[in-house]
Amino acid sequence: INAEYMGAEARFLYSHNDEFDNAAKVMMQHTVLAWDHEIFKDTLTKVSSLELCYQSIHFYISHAPHVLTDLLATISSRVDHERVVHEVRKVKQLALAKSYLETVQDGNLKAVNEALNELYTEEEDYEALRLSIDQYTIFDQLALAESLKKHELLEFRRIAAMLYKKKKKKKKKKKN
Repeated sequence: INAEYMGAEARFLYSHNDEFDNAAKVMMQHTVLAWDHEIFKDTLTKVSSLELCYQSIHFYISHAPHVLTDLLATISSRVDHERVVHEVRKVKQLALAKSYLETVQDGNLKAVNEALNELYTEEEDYEALRLSIDQYTIFDQLALAESLKKHELLEFRRIAAMLYKKKKKKKKKKKN
């Protein structure tokens, strides 16, 4: 199939022959002719190569960032959330994945927690940061405290003090 000139037709044939990996590749390689957001999302739920899910994140960041969150919601049950953080960090677009990260934070994964804590700090949203660190405890508390201790906003410095205090209590418990 010459997908260069007949991208939509190639996508259709690959999909109907259950060659979902090829259909996804055609859509990413021939965006103008073959890509459709809804069809692409449906196709990604059927691909056998999970690597295509991660490639699709980069594709969406460069071609359709406004619907990245929708894509991530569709593939969230198939992907490793920490790897998603890594992929989005590589292209310095963490903020685009914020709502996805908030959705998957219930898993209490270090990379997800640290990414959200970083976003809340950048946005100067100390209430969201405080809630995050109270509910989701797996993150480098000392590193976060260090980054907040000289923050211009008092509330962030208070959070840093609280993190140092927690760390000190943990050390005392270990000694006893």
